[in-house]
Amino acid sequence: MSDKHVGNPNWVKGKSGNPKGRPKRGHTFTDALRESIDKHDLAVMLISKARGGDVIAQKYIYDRLEGKPVETIDNNVTKSPEVIEVIHTVKATDKATDKTDTEDQPTVVER
Repeated sequence: MSDKHVGNPNWVKGKSGNPKGRPKRGHTFTDALRESIDKHDLAVMLISKARGGDVIAQKYIYDRLEGKPVETIDNNVTKSPEVIEVIHTVKATDKATDKTDTEDQPTVVER
């Protein structure tokens, strides 16, 4: 191993580069919303919309309570002899087609 110093040479081992920590958040739009909206009133409004037939509100509530479904893909496909035969036939057809298609293409001559 080499004795080369990795990183900024001004860094001191064991000393934080940010001793005051992360700065406090400023007054953002999200902060203003959090201060002005009563969470209970918001939940009542959402439930009321869902009961009234609002499908988006229903879906939102369901997703929040149950979590969004995770899609899984099964790539462990068992190949039957019939499927393997079709694959070989397609490959053979592609090779045969490639040979006939070259007749229509111009020939490149190198000098």
